[in-house]
Amino acid sequence: MAIFIPIEALRTVSRELEVIIVENKIGWTVACVSEFARRFNISVKSAFQYLYLYGGIAFLDEHYEAEHLLSFDDAIDDLALICEAKGGALQ
Repeated sequence: MAIFIPIEALRTVSRELEVIIVENKIGWTVACVSEFARRFNISVKSAFQYLYLYGGIAFLDEHYEAEHLLSFDDAIDDLALICEAKGGALQ
């Protein structure tokens, strides 16, 4: 006996899962920026501007699937390396 699930129900579930994934990604990214600010003793606004300017935000977006599995310390280390390689100079 086959179970029939209307395609619209599957689309709705798919959209809901996409929203959850995006919300999780945003929350994790905000937490990374905050932890980066804390480590380097700068404001969250300054941390975001620095990370945006030197490719850190793009890196987090592109590599979320791997980076969110790491500790925040490891993710911040990666961000510092990426930004330094692109001209950033926070120490």
